[in-house]
Amino acid sequence: MSAVPLGRRLRGLRQAAGLTLEALAARSGVSVRAISDIERGRSLEPQARTVRALADALEVGDADRTALYEAARPPAAEAPPLCLLPADLPDFTGRAAELARLGELMRPGGSVVLCGPPGIGKTALAVHAAHASCDRFPGGRLFVDLRGLEPALVAYRLLRACGVEETAIPAAAEDRADLLRRTLAERTRLLMLDNAADEPQVRPLLPHDGVTTVVITARSPLTGLIGAERLRAGPLGDDDAAAMLRAVVHADGDDPALHEIARLCGNYPLALRIAGSRLLSRPGWTAATLADRLADPARRLDRLVAGDLRMRDALASACERLSPRSRSVLRALARGETVDADDQVDELAEAGLITRAGVPELVRLFVLTTP
Repeated sequence: MSAVPLGRRLRGLRQAAGLTLEALAARSGVSVRAISDIERGRSLEPQARTVRALADALEVGDADRTALYEAARPPAAEAPPLCLLPADLPDFTGRAAELARLGELMRPGGSVVLCGPPGIGKTALAVHAAHASCDRFPGGRLFVDLRGLEPALVAYRLLRACGVEETAIPAAAEDRADLLRRTLAERTRLLMLDNAADEPQVRPLLPHDGVTTVVITARSPLTGLIGAERLRAGPLGDDDAAAMLRAVVHADGDDPALHEIARLCGNYPLALRIAGSRLLSRPGWTAATLADRLADPARRLDRLVAGDLRMRDALASACERLSPRSRSVLRALARGETVDADDQVDELAEAGLITRAGVPELVRLFVLTTP
């Protein structure tokens, strides 16, 4: 009913009543100019009392009065989209093999855990893959950062993002999880669960069947999630790491100092982005200047800081989750000592804090420079 613009509707009612602008103004107490502005579309949201005075003056019936009020009502603001996929990085570089494999694993009804140590770029990789495959998910792409969130709250957010009315969402966690599973089974969607802490945080959010694809990023492989595929992300290759630095700092040539910075960053994408941001923010520095500053192992992590991005914080968050025994074993390994602690070594490997080659340099520096 309110599809007819307010101005056209008011003019039609005035002309049907046989009134001029001046006559309607006299009857309603609304100025000629105000009525003219409404009819010409210059006043799109007049005050409610103005519209009411005009309706009274026109002596319209209930149907016309309702239509006039609806036409004058400002359009309801659209609710902002929920659980939006983050923007892709414009300078995303490398990861050709991981992207190809992730694309294979992102099949309808499947789930994949993209795991790896902190700062390795798991989220950026998953988001880039999601943007590259948008045509495969006509039902949309949902993203939730799970950091510190209870599954019931995540389920609520996802249900609202899928269009379920708030009043239709059950209060009980199990019922909410069941409704989420049924909802996710209805359309071909991508669900990305970022920064998963453990299996219990994720399990209630996974559809049992259907066509939704689930990508989970986590530090550990979450081996308790039966049926999920695994893909482990590691540091970038030397050439890709240097290429990422060049992209971040908008460098044209292949400066050897950028390769040295990449090496000092352990080819970790987070460290590379921090280093590149520092270089961009200091016009007087050259790549060689930054390489010299990062060369001091005792201060390297403290210099890998850009705004709220801190490589030390990323490593600290991973080490804090370790058992006391595993932290002791990691410290011994960082010192180059030989240890006989298979369970702790397994925990460290799952957390991405050690590899077959030993303790990564940045992890070693963190352990040795942290009290």
